[in-house]
Amino acid sequence: MRVVGIVAMAAAAVTVVAFSGTSSASPKAGKACGGVPAYTTGPEVVFGRPATLAAAQKLQKQVMGAGFTFTSIEVGCNEFRVVIRGYDTFATAVAIQAEARKTVFRPTVECYNAPDKNGELEVGMGHEPDLDSANALVSLAAARGFPNAQLEADPCGGYEVMMKGFVDRDQANAFAAEAYSVGFNAHLEPES
Repeated sequence: MRVVGIVAMAAAAVTVVAFSGTSSASPKAGKACGGVPAYTTGPEVVFGRPATLAAAQKLQKQVMGAGFTFTSIEVGCNEFRVVIRGYDTFATAVAIQAEARKTVFRPTVECYNAPDKNGELEVGMGHEPDLDSANALVSLAAARGFPNAQLEADPCGGYEVMMKGFVDRDQANAFAAEAYSVGFNAHLEPES
């Protein structure tokens, strides 16, 4: 019954983020891996890393048989991963991991960071642990004269409030300094 409860919690969270399925029958040996994923940045529970698709499908069936029905098989460069993803907090991932450890499985919680940026300059305005708090920070930014703030998921859960659309680094740095002067923890993102 505990498995059903934790799976129900994960199922509810899935409405926020779409799941991804298997995209290929074999890992991409000798090539650039993956490409742009169909899912977003966030925590995931990894049940295993089989070397073949057949082994991944067998593991997925076992995991699903234990009540963890929202699994997917992710294709890596040299392996497959059987995962549950689609929730926005690290705490949810840890709760799923704890529930799974009551069975024969010993999954890990990992933080997936989707490819991002494409050279776009971004200024982080602050970080919040959940969607409600992040939306409140977006509203505060608008109230202080900074409309158009956007949310970006962090790899291990939570959200960063971002501003985008700068024409050059000088403009982004000037914006960060102005936002910092009115109380935001503003900074130019290092990947920008």
